[in-house]
Order: sequence, then structure tokens, then C-alpha cells
Amino acid sequence: MKACWILKSLLGILFTGLVLLVIVISCGESWVNQATFYPRKGSEVDIDRLPPSIKHFFIPTEDGEQLSSFYVRGDSSNKTILYFHGNAGNASGRLSAAVALSRFHSNVLLIDYRGYGLSSGSPSENGIYTDGRAALNYLVNDLQVEPSTIFLYGRSLGSAVAVEVANDLPLAGLILVTPISSGKQVAEHAGYGSLASLIGTPFNNLEKLAGVNLPTLIIHGDRDEVLPLEMGQALQDVAPAGTRLIVVPGAGHNNIDMINRTKYYRDIDEFCTEVLLGREVDDKTGTFELDENHTPI
Repeated sequence: MKACWILKSLLGILFTGLVLLVIVISCGESWVNQATFYPRKGSEVDIDRLPPSIKHFFIPTEDGEQLSSFYVRGDSSNKTILYFHGNAGNASGRLSAAVALSRFHSNVLLIDYRGYGLSSGSPSENGIYTDGRAALNYLVNDLQVEPSTIFLYGRSLGSAVAVEVANDLPLAGLILVTPISSGKQVAEHAGYGSLASLIGTPFNNLEKLAGVNLPTLIIHGDRDEVLPLEMGQALQDVAPAGTRLIVVPGAGHNNIDMINRTKYYRDIDEFCTEVLLGREVDDKTGTFELDENHTPI
């Protein structure tokens, strides 16, 4: 009788554990969304008082959301940068960065994901991927921008959106700033340990970047407390051959473009210029290559 009672108890504990495991796994996506997205609604700028060089409009997605978007027109622009921001705040708080990029001969499209800023909906991993594709399609189909002049710029969580859509069209290049390697590694870095294995494989840039075939630039700070430098280094290891990693000394996660603003934006512009120069040479001769520093050879 005692052995039978012990067996029933063990079976009860096992059943309870399995039920809890199923609940954790089934709720994994919901937990990831709650832990990842910190949107700020509204706008930090007066939409009705934007300068003539900045236009605000909404981009529709295939599943019926409306994405609040800013288009910053640069002087003598020879390229367009599609800017995907991080997991907190909203696009209006990144307008100064978009303007800075536009000063280096770039038009910049900056979008708010669903649930952010003035956009409709609620954010999710698959949802923001859909948003990224909607923005890229808008550039190409509505604004008639040549894909080979478009650079994807993903900062922090936005790097996952940039990597996700990088192979959709023959684009110019990919710029990843303080990028995420994978959601699992972020959870491990945050101290969740073995529980990280229960969330699946969200935001898996490590796997996806290995399949990207675009010139790529990675910029990371050596004091990044949120997504440590090791993540950027791991991404460089799987990125296309010739991918350059720029390490910004003394830069954390949120101030990487403030340590040396001029050099930060100049490095991005030089990368873009070298890529576009290479495309011109390739169109004429078909023999263009990049060395390990992304310099035409």
C-alpha cells in the first residue's frame, strides 16, 4: 500500500510538472512579447510643425495595421536608409538620429512598429517583421526607390527586423548597431539561465544572418551593458565574408552615437559609399570585390 501511495504521488508530481511545462511553453511567446516591447504612445514632436524636409505619413501593412512613419529627405541623396529602432520609446525620439544620417547624402525612412508612437496595433515578433516588410515595400513600390540603393539600418532590437527582411530584395547593404544575437542569449545574459531554453528561438539573428548575402557593417560598444560586445562579435563570425565590426571604446548600449558623433556617422557614410562605388564598378565590369575592411579592390 505504501509503495502504491508513493507511486501515485510521484505520478501526480510528474503530471503537475508536465502541465506546468506545457503552460510555460505555450505562454512563451506572450512572455517574450511582454519582456521585449516597451512602446511609448503618441509623438515627442509636433507632427503639424515639422520642417519641409521631414514628412509624416502612415504605411499600411498586409494585416491591416497603420504604421506611423517619418521620411527625412537629405541633400544630394544617393541612397536611402530604412531605419528600424530599438524596443523602447518610439520613432519620434529617433528623429534627430535620422536627420544626422540624412546629412550624409541619405534619405531616411524611419518607422514606428505596430503599437508604438502613433501606429495602430500591438507589437509582437512576427508583427514587427511584417512591419519591416511593409516599410521596404513602400519604399520600392510607392516611393519608387531603387532597391540597390537601400541600406537597412537596425539598432538594438531593430537589428532583428533588418536581418529578417535583408534577403527580400537585392538591396545595397545592412548596418547593425548594438545588435541582438538571439533572444535566448539575451535571456541567459539577463540571468534567466535554464529557463532561456523554454522560450524557443526568438529574434535569432545568429541563424538568420548566416543566410544573408549583403555587405554588412556591425557597430558595437565595448561597454554595452544590455547586449554585450560578444553578441556583435558572434554575429560577425556568421555574417557575410568581409563584414566589418567597428568597436566604439567606452560606448554603452544607448550612447554609442554620442561618444564621437562625427566619426560614428562618417563610418556609416564611408561604408555606404564604398558599397555603392562597388556596385557601380560591378555594373560596368562585373569584377568588383571587397577586402576584409570593405574597401574596393
